[in-house]
Amino acid sequence: MKATNLIQRAYRELGVATPGYTLSAEEAAVGLETLNAMLGQWGARGLMVHAPSLISFSLSAGTGSYTIASSGADVSETRPERVIGGYVRESGGTQDFGLKPLTRSEYDSIPLKSQTGRPTRYYYDNTYAAGTIYFYPVPDAAYTAYLDTFGPFTSFADLTTDYSIPGEYEEAFAYGLAVRLASQSGRDVPPSTAGLALAAYKTVMEKAKIMPRHDYDPVLLGRKRIVDIRSI
Repeated sequence: MKATNLIQRAYRELGVATPGYTLSAEEAAVGLETLNAMLGQWGARGLMVHAPSLISFSLSAGTGSYTIASSGADVSETRPERVIGGYVRESGGTQDFGLKPLTRSEYDSIPLKSQTGRPTRYYYDNTYAAGTIYFYPVPDAAYTAYLDTFGPFTSFADLTTDYSIPGEYEEAFAYGLAVRLASQSGRDVPPSTAGLALAAYKTVMEKAKIMPRHDYDPVLLGRKRIVDIRSI
């Protein structure tokens, strides 16, 4: 899922763009800023989008544990909720060596955690505000670790990076963005787009096990109740 595709789709919903339309630099910039602002607002309400991500970082000889967080940690990445798997690569090499996960009890049962060698296993402790990953054996040389993680997705870094995000979020992103861009482009929100935006938002809220606020219920549209769709 790319930000540029979502922005183009949103503008199409408003009649600004047509298939094959090329976004102007201003449209793309405004669209990206608005899209990320929407994600930030959703996060503030407790609706966090989760997605897989591959992160990589350097391992130093003799250092077996590393903290992971957006700031103030050994690895500057969004703190993962889970580390699904991964591998290490020798410094300057091309061969990869898989890493197997350990549970907390399995890691605790290792009698000599300071043993050095090429890492073959890891234990990830999902602590707040920084998670900590422990490698075993402790690296005996410089390596690069590549970890498959799963955690909160907070923003699109740019227009063209392709993110692996569950498909049900695409409609929520696109229609919600269309609602927000309407006022900026001097357009009215088509009733069908407004209804789809509300329905898609409700779907992802339910998926996240969060009860939507009363005014977001799309059923209310049928009762002619005024709904501030721009607050989605």
